Amino acid sequence: MATTAIAVSIEAGAVQMQAHATSDKAMPAAKGVNKKRRRNKAAAEKPYLNDWDLPELMPGALPSANSVERDLFERRCKKMWRQMEAEEARQRYRKQAEQDVTTVAEVCELQEMFPTVDAEIVQALYVEDYDMTSCVEKILKLVGGDIPESPPLKPLPETGDAAHFPSLAAQWGTSLPAKSPVDLTPTVSVWGPRIAAQA
Repeated sequence: MATTAIAVSIEAGAVQMQAHATSDKAMPAAKGVNKKRRRNKAAAEKPYLNDWDLPELMPGALPSANSVERDLFERRCKKMWRQMEAEEARQRYRKQAEQDVTTVAEVCELQEMFPTVDAEIVQALYVEDYDMTSCVEKILKLVGGDIPESPPLKPLPETGDAAHFPSLAAQWGTSLPAKSPVDLTPTVSVWGPRIAAQA
């Protein structure tokens, strides 16, 4: 019995030693992973030069390049050219859209300034230069230098007459409420004269 107990304790000790040995082997592996992570983090913090749009730096640009490097170089150049063309097209479209909006706004403003001139003539004169001042000068020469008079404004209705405000007259009866006078005299502070006397 004693022999079996010693054998069991020896086996248990061997198992413990084996477990300790495997954990020691696992530790350097974990340390290696941590070192890799630290290295990757340090590499991520370093500045990185994006040379994607510089195909001249590729090995395929050199005269001693093989066919594979030359093919990669040519594909990169074509892809870069297509991207540049697409970006220029987007910029042209944005610029044209902005110009269209300003053109419409300025033509409407010119039509309001010169209501006696046909809208088509105003548009045609504006489109010649896309300039507001030159268009105004051309329209003034066309009209003869006289600035057209704006149509007369309607006189404001009398506020005391209930007939001009039927919805209010129905609400208040036959007459509108009397106007309350507004006191427009400025209020003078008590401290104003005191401050003036001290100065």
